[in-house]
Amino acid sequence: GATDVALSPSLSWNAASGADSYKVQVSTTSDFSSTLVNQSNITGTSTSVSGLDDGTTYYWRALATNAVGDSNWSAVRSFTTISAPSNGALVAHWKMDESSVQHYSM
Repeated sequence: GATDVALSPSLSWNAASGADSYKVQVSTTSDFSSTLVNQSNITGTSTSVSGLDDGTTYYWRALATNAVGDSNWSAVRSFTTISAPSNGALVAHWKMDESSVQHYSM
């Protein structure tokens, strides 16, 4: 349910006892009828995803795997990426102090 998430977030989960690796899926639908990310053979308990769109809600889940097979998928989690500023919105402001500029004549 996190909001204003960066467009390349790191997803993390708790380690599962006996796991050799993990699989992670990311989708724009909570039923995962189509996936944007479908990573396998993740040996740690986190992974970074990229290529996400701004102002979009994503759903993700993970499962553990070993030589015996796969666990059930974890509970589905969601997050919404940060929205891009609207056209013409002020993104940054720098004050230029012209009184500190030195002028030279020749």
